Amino acid sequence: MEAHELDEEAKFVRMDGGRRSVTDGPFIESKEIVAGYYIVDCVDMDRAVEIAGKFGEAKLWPIEVRRIDPVT
Repeated sequence: MEAHELDEEAKFVRMDGGRRSVTDGPFIESKEIVAGYYIVDCVDMDRAVEIAGKFGEAKLWPIEVRRIDPVT
């Protein structure tokens, strides 16, 4: 899979009042920044989104969730 195809699969997770909001990527707004990252081994994107919604940071800003190919 090409890198641009992986970008198109990206999702953004936000928590607002205890409700999870998920929007399709591929990019966050330019006013938002990358402050760090987690690598989580998941079965699928739905599980990764579920986990991202549990991060405390999701209450403050969007969490970008994207698939990465394993290094071979």
